[in-house]
Amino acid sequence: MEFPHNAVLLLCSSHDNGCRPYVCASNFELSNCLDQLVESCRKESSKDPDAIELACPLCRGDVKEYTLVEPARKKLNHKRRSCMQDGCSYMGTYRELCKHVKKKHPSANPRAVDPLHAFRWKRLLFRSSLQDMICSTTSPLLRRLLSAMLQLDELMASYWGEGGDHRGGATSDSSLRSGNAESTDP
Repeated sequence: MEFPHNAVLLLCSSHDNGCRPYVCASNFELSNCLDQLVESCRKESSKDPDAIELACPLCRGDVKEYTLVEPARKKLNHKRRSCMQDGCSYMGTYRELCKHVKKKHPSANPRAVDPLHAFRWKRLLFRSSLQDMICSTTSPLLRRLLSAMLQLDELMASYWGEGGDHRGGATSDSSLRSGNAESTDP
């Protein structure tokens, strides 16, 4: 994982306990992690498009706001990082990387989100929230129900495979990549 560039500090419910998640707040030429985090946490069932429940990526506490910490941003921007364009091996600081992208990749856009990674991320969030609820509930009946949901998720994942194809059995990343190239008949 790279150092965040043009970083902002998320102020979460565990901030007083030492939680300090820094995320990128850059432009469209580089991946703007803050925008992606907000978009991934947007409530899909809500009628209000601005309604989000932003969770801290470290402690999963509620994020109240974010702030700019200039000394931390300067220190993180001076860390060396690599160009994210395919086939490019350039390394440099955030400022050098911005110049490089404008010069060598003027028409570059952020990478498209891989649907398989998006599916895995949503599944991980779902399973994490189920596990959190199991740990926090005191009702044995609710605990059993949530555990059954977790087991059902595992059963469905082993039946369909993580990529969503009907092959049965757990699949590895390499079989998913090769399976995407083939046509799958249920």
